[in-house]
Amino acid sequence: MLPYEITSEELSTLNAVQLQRLVKKLLSAELEKLKLKQASLIMSTNINDPDGGLDGLIAQDIPEGHSWLPPGKSGWQCTVEREFSATDAKNKVLNPNKD
Repeated sequence: MLPYEITSEELSTLNAVQLQRLVKKLLSAELEKLKLKQASLIMSTNINDPDGGLDGLIAQDIPEGHSWLPPGKSGWQCTVEREFSATDAKNKVLNPNKD
């Protein structure tokens, strides 16, 4: 297995804290690979606090052409909800009072 390789079955067993830690590790590894500052990765440690739909932030521009990180700065939302559509994600981020 590769570093940080995870199956969908393993992913489905993670709780909110474990998912947030995994996302942080994955984002941190990508920043390192891109030789970008680790300090530009900001992840909330209070996962149960209302956060306005944002659990993490890459505050440094990611260059165009990355295989899975969007270019520029990006915000990240972690959720362990089993049924979560693109519309749900949009509403969670754009309507922070629904936490």
